[in-house]
Amino acid sequence: MRSVPLTICLPCSPNSMRRRRRKPSKYAPDLNDAEIIEVGRDPFLTAHALAHRLDRNVVTVEASKPSTKRANRRIPDVCNDLEVRWCNSFQMLTELNFRTGWRSAP
Repeated sequence: MRSVPLTICLPCSPNSMRRRRRKPSKYAPDLNDAEIIEVGRDPFLTAHALAHRLDRNVVTVEASKPSTKRANRRIPDVCNDLEVRWCNSFQMLTELNFRTGWRSAP
């Protein structure tokens, strides 16, 4: 049985992005401080998957909405722009062949 991590721990904190003034370019090149806070940790997840393309997928509950702009961009849309694989929770469970011992009522 393959073990699947429930959490990814990254070496950077979201605040380090603000201190270094690095902006996630697939959101907008000129995000202000409030927008950087709104973006949150999403760019770190995407960057980690981008750095390990062959063996990483981003799992999200967000649905694609290409019309959103700037800090409101959704994970699937940013992943599509960067050619990073992503899926939703149900697709992940199906791919991992997840089963429970629960039985349906007779």
